[in-house]
Amino acid sequence: MVQQYSGPLPHPDMLIKYEDALPGSADRIIKMAELQSLHRQSVEKSESEAKIHLEKQYQKSEFIITVFGQIFAFAICVLALSLGVYCILNGILWAGGFLGGFPIVAIIGMFLFKRKKSS
Repeated sequence: MVQQYSGPLPHPDMLIKYEDALPGSADRIIKMAELQSLHRQSVEKSESEAKIHLEKQYQKSEFIITVFGQIFAFAICVLALSLGVYCILNGILWAGGFLGGFPIVAIIGMFLFKRKKSS
């Protein structure tokens, strides 16, 4: 007859045999299993805390990147519009039209694309 047992501790019959062979060994085996369980739980808790910390850092960096992207996009649009107005006032109509129209078309396209993406 073959018996199979799985768990952090030996089968109670085996613990009795260990205790008979070496008094105090059953208590040592139980303490060892308890310490291993505490260690495993500590490692899992540390891993969870590290993942949470990394996720918060990732979200913060994504926010910063988004804000800087919006600021730079705004600055480029203002610069292009300003150059467009300057070119038109100085008689360079084709360059003024391009520089003045391109940011407007890009902004409209961005809003339309964002609306389709979120739908």
